[in-house]
Amino acid sequence: MIDNPGYLENIYEFRIQNQKYRFAVRIPENKTDRPVLLIAIATDWKTVFTNPVYNAIPNIFLSAGYNVASFDLPNHGELVDEYGEGIQGWANAISSGIDIFEKIRNVGSKIIDIALKENLAWKETVVMTGVSRGGFAAMHIMAYDRRVYAAAVFAPVTGLCALKEFRNHEKNEIVLLANAENLVSKLADRFLFISIGEKDPRIDERKCFEFYAKLFAASKLIKPELFVLQGQTHGESVSTHAGYIACAGFLFNKISFRINEKIRPG
Repeated sequence: MIDNPGYLENIYEFRIQNQKYRFAVRIPENKTDRPVLLIAIATDWKTVFTNPVYNAIPNIFLSAGYNVASFDLPNHGELVDEYGEGIQGWANAISSGIDIFEKIRNVGSKIIDIALKENLAWKETVVMTGVSRGGFAAMHIMAYDRRVYAAAVFAPVTGLCALKEFRNHEKNEIVLLANAENLVSKLADRFLFISIGEKDPRIDERKCFEFYAKLFAASKLIKPELFVLQGQTHGESVSTHAGYIACAGFLFNKISFRINEKIRPG
């Protein structure tokens, strides 16, 4: 894995509907002249930045001189509430009528608002990455906020009812509307990269492949990209590092398009 490069860390606070949120931004000591912003999502921001399972892509971007932000998902980190922690907390909250994914989208867009105001994204260039539930969150934010230029997700949740925590939620309207297939029209013709193992019993790889096929068919100008790893994601039989490198490479490639687009004369 990439060693953690030098950085300065800033914490920003904001409120949405009287709920306090925070997000962290790491600014590399050796910043490039064109520091785009990566928003990385997994569980909570401290885990994203410190856990080697999740911090490969953030560290690669910091090493390249780019800014990296992250935040706590609902029911994770500082946002654990009476509904519980993690995905089970999501399921409990949704059972009480709380739309977790609307919260995620609102938080993501607010973070982009602040990042652009603080000049954290060169030429307003924001890219995203996410792992598992974080990948699902990234796709939701990208779908509802056109300012997200590109996203690369690793072993993303695409159908909530594939998760054991949601097995009894097949008829829940919030769950049905949140599933990735309902994001297809908003993600069509966008820069999206998916990496997943050929098997993944936790999130059901078939759901992911079906989502990819629908998105591919709906995209006329820009096709999504899929990188399938040998072995099982959400397990120990796959090279997660290879998947992360592929995700980072995709984002760097799209960033190069953006830079050329913005500096081209005329």
